[in-house]
Amino acid sequence: MTALSAPPEPAALWRRIGAFVYDLLLLAALWFLGTALLLPLTGGEAIPQHGPWRWLYSLWLLGIALVFYLGFWVRAGQTLGMRAWGIAIVDARDGQSPPNLTQAARRFAGGLLSLMSGGIGLLWALGDAQRRAWPDRLSQTLTVRRRLRDHATGR
Repeated sequence: MTALSAPPEPAALWRRIGAFVYDLLLLAALWFLGTALLLPLTGGEAIPQHGPWRWLYSLWLLGIALVFYLGFWVRAGQTLGMRAWGIAIVDARDGQSPPNLTQAARRFAGGLLSLMSGGIGLLWALGDAQRRAWPDRLSQTLTVRRRLRDHATGR
């Protein structure tokens, strides 16, 4: 951030939730496709929910989600849902650049912790001065508002 640039505006919680729901729809489509790719291994039957298949299948779906989020976050700091809702992830150190791979992986882990806590990790942003949720804090990133003009310029 330069001395003349204003600090990025933190994203509102409702925008984060909207982007998450949007991305969840996209992710569900990828999970359907990923499941279809496994069907030849099971003879076209449903994925067995017992034995090693259950855990392998869960890891497969988690891996799809990991690649989805990390790919978007590292490349542009935004998923498609985040772009539609006008928010982005930026490195907290400069307030502009997308997160690096380590930050994105920590952010994903923080998101999982937030979900497993029943959303407490996301609600944390309501009491934080910079509106940082657990994923933001764990990854040293910020979730910021990006206006439509910002998409073309990246600013």
